[in-house]
Amino acid sequence: MEKEQTPKSLDVKGKNRQLLYSAEFKEKVRNNQETFRIAAELISEMDNNESVAGTKLSIYDVNVELFEKPDRNTGAHTWIYKIESPQGKFMVKVDKNYPQLQGYLEAKASTLAQEQILKTIEKIPDVEIVKFYLGYTDKWNNNYFISEWLDLRDINTILYDSTISAEQKQSLSQRVDQIEEVLGDNFIDIDTINMFYDPENNKIILFDLMEAKYFPHG
Repeated sequence: MEKEQTPKSLDVKGKNRQLLYSAEFKEKVRNNQETFRIAAELISEMDNNESVAGTKLSIYDVNVELFEKPDRNTGAHTWIYKIESPQGKFMVKVDKNYPQLQGYLEAKASTLAQEQILKTIEKIPDVEIVKFYLGYTDKWNNNYFISEWLDLRDINTILYDSTISAEQKQSLSQRVDQIEEVLGDNFIDIDTINMFYDPENNKIILFDLMEAKYFPHG
């Protein structure tokens, strides 16, 4: 098994799994094992009971909501869970038997995109990638991705909001174009539905990115 260490993350590649996790998350789990054990238990209970989207379960001060689940009508193939605890808010995304290594590759893309943004900060200031904690793909092509949960609206929703001024929409659209210009050759899914806007800090936060080289027809 091959390990690639950086100050901020650990990349583990083996025959049966691929794993990338942040040092910060490792520390959170180490110091709060009971919290994450309870969250995993609640997610498992929802899964076993075939819960519907919107279902909420709690034990002590750990709250889990099934935010989204696979839907043939919409084409969604992902389970998304929102976890709230004293340690923060987390998103857990699960893709089962999905062959394109989504969990691991999404974490890898998040890391690489953030590095590219830092190198071109003068072109796309006030842009970040959502903070990822873990990306994991097992030998059965089950994928897990954990990141921070942000209670923000995506830019696509904002652009269709009639209460937002035309000037604000134009400004956001221009920033989106700049982001696409800088990142578009190396990453896919750079779209307004995959961009949160933080009005308090005037920041755009990207999520759901993947490296283009793995999806030549993407």
